[in-house]
Amino acid sequence: MAISLIRNFIAKQMMKKGKGITSVIPDSSKVTFSANYLEKRLIEHGVDLKSIKSEEQLKQILAYVKQAEDKAFTERFGHTLKNNIFTK
Repeated sequence: MAISLIRNFIAKQMMKKGKGITSVIPDSSKVTFSANYLEKRLIEHGVDLKSIKSEEQLKQILAYVKQAEDKAFTERFGHTLKNNIFTK
């Protein structure tokens, strides 16, 4: 279920608005590629894909993953960003 939930979530995110009330359906290969990447990213952060039951839960998990990635980035490169000579 979680895999189809992730795929549907990605498809919704990629759907483009057309003129008026129409929407353009995204290319299925792009949706599959993005869904596979997102699944891999979640697994790398220890998320059990089978435990995801709703789109809201997926959004919350993605927010936590983003926080963890941002924190890891800051810890690794924060000192470099503070010593940047191009910022005032």
